[in-house]
Amino acid sequence: MAQTLKDRIQDDLTEAIRAQDATTTATLRLVLTAITKQETAGDTHVELDDDQVIGVIGSEVKRRVEAAATYEQAGRPERAEAERAEQAVLERYLPAAMGDDELAAVVAEEVAAARA
Repeated sequence: MAQTLKDRIQDDLTEAIRAQDATTTATLRLVLTAITKQETAGDTHVELDDDQVIGVIGSEVKRRVEAAATYEQAGRPERAEAERAEQAVLERYLPAAMGDDELAAVVAEEVAAARA
């Protein structure tokens, strides 16, 4: 069976602990907690699929971006940098974003298909 994203995060957490990488360890623990919290919300326990896990990670990235901006405005660049480091760890688990050229090609292709 293929490894789920949650399993990959758990494996990477084990590796980060062994490597004594404090930032990665703390960040992955936080995201696993957020995933577990989402799974146990409501009346029944639900196992999140990869798309739902990506949604949780995306929310955590958004929080890091907002926190970094807040720290920058408050004159706390060291905390802003820590938030950006956590953001970088989380972004490793998100699908690659499309570049402007790729997006324009997809739009042009869809427009051409719609006209046909």
